[in-house]
Amino acid sequence: NSGMGVGEMSMSVNNDSVFRMKGDVLRFNSGDTRLDTLRFDAWQQTNVLNYTAMIGNRPGTLDKFAHVDVKGAIADDKVSVFVTQRNIAKAIGFNLGATATIGDTTLLVQFAPVTPIIGYKNWEINEDNYLMYNLANHHIDAKMLMSSDDSHLNLYTEHTHTDNQQEDIVLNINNIKLSELMSVSPFAPPIKGVVSTDMRF
Repeated sequence: NSGMGVGEMSMSVNNDSVFRMKGDVLRFNSGDTRLDTLRFDAWQQTNVLNYTAMIGNRPGTLDKFAHVDVKGAIADDKVSVFVTQRNIAKAIGFNLGATATIGDTTLLVQFAPVTPIIGYKNWEINEDNYLMYNLANHHIDAKMLMSSDDSHLNLYTEHTHTDNQQEDIVLNINNIKLSELMSVSPFAPPIKGVVSTDMRF
């Protein structure tokens, strides 16, 4: 069955003094994919639009994606999103978020928390992590150092130049296990292997 169906759906929007929107979908299906509960909520708080979204499934319905919570905010110059995914046994498989800040000529992305969970494993990210892209001259700066046991993923720029030319962008990956990364997705095929690389561009 490749069609899409919804058991029940409701939505309400209020914009009296502040904006508020709520939506619920029960028993959503599309092809072979079924979701028991989808919920979305957004509300205005001064000049910030906060939002939350939730997927909730009963046993037997995408057990790896039994509980997914998304929250974040949209402001004048910032957009944030934080995602937590739990399986049917309530083990956390993914917990990570990011905030993007848009300046006059720059786009800055920072990740939090600095102790995320990825693929059911505890990771650490440097507290001063950032990815920055200059919209005017396309200059890239980065400092993101991620590690978990004997695995790491480092993306950074080497600041060896005194002028404004682009520094080397270094991507260093060691012992990233594909099976662990893919374990959070109910749609990923079974993949085994280890990724390690050291690149400059």
